[in-house]
Amino acid sequence: MLTHRHEQTSLLRNVVHDLRTPLGNIEICAYLLGIKLNAADDEVREYIEAIHRQVAAADRILQEATSQAQNVRNQTTETPSFVLTNAVTAGVT
Repeated sequence: MLTHRHEQTSLLRNVVHDLRTPLGNIEICAYLLGIKLNAADDEVREYIEAIHRQVAAADRILQEATSQAQNVRNQTTETPSFVLTNAVTAGVT
């Protein structure tokens, strides 16, 4: 069971990493487009700001997924040692 969760966590980390690369590229392109079109009308600026907001939102989702996976992994690795400690304590008393 631990191996399966570890594999899931590793897969999630790889997916998050692979998604952050294009998100970063989109963010950079939006930034450069904003510089290039600095004198553009308000509508164009709103679109560029929307791109920045959506990239930030996607990044927050990826960060949350990574954080939750790490919490699951930590709970999984901590549980056996806690159970073992209780078992040893129960046997000693």
